[in-house]
Amino acid sequence: MDRLPPHDNPTEDALIGAILVDPSLLPLVQEILQPGDFHQEAARWVYEAMLAVQARGQAPDQLNVHYEIRRAGHLEALTRSYLSLCAARCPGLAAGQYAHEVHRMAVGRRLIEAGGAIARIGYECRQSAAKMVSAALVIVDNLDDRRQEIKTPATGTKPLIWGLAE
Repeated sequence: MDRLPPHDNPTEDALIGAILVDPSLLPLVQEILQPGDFHQEAARWVYEAMLAVQARGQAPDQLNVHYEIRRAGHLEALTRSYLSLCAARCPGLAAGQYAHEVHRMAVGRRLIEAGGAIARIGYECRQSAAKMVSAALVIVDNLDDRRQEIKTPATGTKPLIWGLAE
């Protein structure tokens, strides 16, 4: 298969830019995305740096993120102007919309990976039919490993499974 996995690099860049322009958007994005949801390694590194800066109680602005990327040893791998380019490419502050699009692409990539894993089970055909189906169901059940618990006044604590119910 010669197809590229689903990704949208301009949206990833716009999302990074939106957060750099308005760091108060990070908590909203954090509810939707994990670092592994980014297709571009550079965007993933920047997002990880934003989360680390925020965890220290600092604003994930361009300067603090730059220093965190350098501390993490990724500065040489990024083009020197990547952060500035992302901030300039941000057409608006629709971070929620960008985050949902990046997440949708990540779910698509996880589905492709799961499909390959399930196909390997079928091709190897080393177990009973019931065990092969069970193994495939485990792969499907684990498609989205970001299961979290949320508390709401009306319902108490309940599991929330991200990614597949949109």
